[in-house]
Amino acid sequence: MREVIESLDKDSCRKELLRICLNNREEVLKTIDQRTINNISKFFSAIANPLRLKILLFLVQKPLPVCLLTKLLNVDQTLVSHHLRALKGCNLVRVEVRGRFRFYRYNEHEAPQEITSLLRGLLELE
Repeated sequence: MREVIESLDKDSCRKELLRICLNNREEVLKTIDQRTINNISKFFSAIANPLRLKILLFLVQKPLPVCLLTKLLNVDQTLVSHHLRALKGCNLVRVEVRGRFRFYRYNEHEAPQEITSLLRGLLELE
């Protein structure tokens, strides 16, 4: 195998690699529907802010009220509420009212499975 690789010149390797990549790209794009692409795009926009990513990592584990999130993150309640509103707008978070508290939870039903797996994988790294 090594002899075959060494016998190929670099230009032909580059051209072949480029051809394979371009062909695979078209196949991959055909298999992903537009809704999934939009959801993934919204997700990456949402987690572009480090505080939102931290909030999501807490909420993947269990539902929490805003008051507890502010203590865990050591930030102002209005800031947490602002970011929760943005996450809710992306359908990544949903609200449950329990008495006088509003518990926020990660919305597993709306988020693509790949996103949930990614978040859970990040938790395992810690």
